[in-house]
This record gives sequence, structure tokens and C-alpha cells, in this order.
Amino acid sequence: MFAAAFKKLNFTRNVVVSRPDNIFLVRGRDAAGERAWYYVMVEKGKRDAFKAQEGVPFLKLTDYGEILRSGFGDNPPETIRKQMEDEYGFRE
Repeated sequence: MFAAAFKKLNFTRNVVVSRPDNIFLVRGRDAAGERAWYYVMVEKGKRDAFKAQEGVPFLKLTDYGEILRSGFGDNPPETIRKQMEDEYGFRE
């Protein structure tokens, strides 16, 4: 079971590294009004619809893909930025 999950994770990483344009850093406020940031891997077929939502007051990120990392504040810490670059090839 663990080996199958590991293979799936590796496959996902390989796809993302070759397609870092499907990962977005979203900044805004969470449901409680706290400032937050989210790295979202948007499904390929939903990319245009996701980009069209820029500036809307409310957005359910999981409708468009998977939240890879998230946290509170205006910006992700440097350690998370480095992880995103190392694991997914994402650079801001």
C-alpha cells in the first residue's frame, strides 16, 4: 500500500515539475477574515476558469485543484518557498 502511494506521489511531482504553470500562489483572506496564502495545483482543464476568478471576493480553491501548502500572513516563509521550488519547480 505504501509503495503504491509513493509511486503516485512521484508521478504527481513529475507532472508538476514539467508543468509548473499549473501552480499558483494565492494571497487573500480565509473564511475567518485572516490574511493567508495558498499554493494551489490547479487541474489542467480548470486553469482558464481559475485565472478568470482573479479578484472575486470569495473562491473555493479546492473546486479548482489541490492546496499544496498554506499558512497565515501575507507571504509564505522562505523555507516553504524553497520547498515549492525544490519539489515542484515553482518560483514566484
